Amino acid sequence: MSHVSKNNRKNVWKIISVLLVIVWMVMIFVMSNFPAEVSDRQSGVVVELTKKIFNISTEQSELLDNLTTIVRKCGHAFEYFVLGVLLLNMLRQFWSAKRKGGWARYWYLAVVGASIYAVTDEVHQAFVPGRSCELRDVIIDTVAAGVGVGVVMLIRRWRKAFSNREDKQLIDGVA
Repeated sequence: MSHVSKNNRKNVWKIISVLLVIVWMVMIFVMSNFPAEVSDRQSGVVVELTKKIFNISTEQSELLDNLTTIVRKCGHAFEYFVLGVLLLNMLRQFWSAKRKGGWARYWYLAVVGASIYAVTDEVHQAFVPGRSCELRDVIIDTVAAGVGVGVVMLIRRWRKAFSNREDKQLIDGVA
């Protein structure tokens, strides 16, 4: 049985974290490259499912238009929520949290990175038939990335506070 050094494991996690970011960015690029008709069909599946679940009739056109917009913007938010988390993880793999700024630096860089990618994504969409470049989407994407990394930061803070509690053994089932 071979022994894998701690340093080798760290290098593997670095490579995996970079690959995850690249794969996710490519997925965002591919989704943005679909013409409007294809994108409409994709969001239409979710809209149709929502119509059935909440029994929304086709006569409620204004509600359906709003629902379509909400579904599309939630898609944007989800993509960039995940991108923010992946970027945060990647940055954490390369820089020690003990350096000046610690996790705050990672949060900032992850959100800035996601925001820059959001701008390039919107510019890319300007060249796709039926799609447009919208500042509103860049804002949604940036906020979603910020929420994603914020959630990770809160979980880390919660875990750190929890790990110092005396009753941790009771919760872990070791009484």
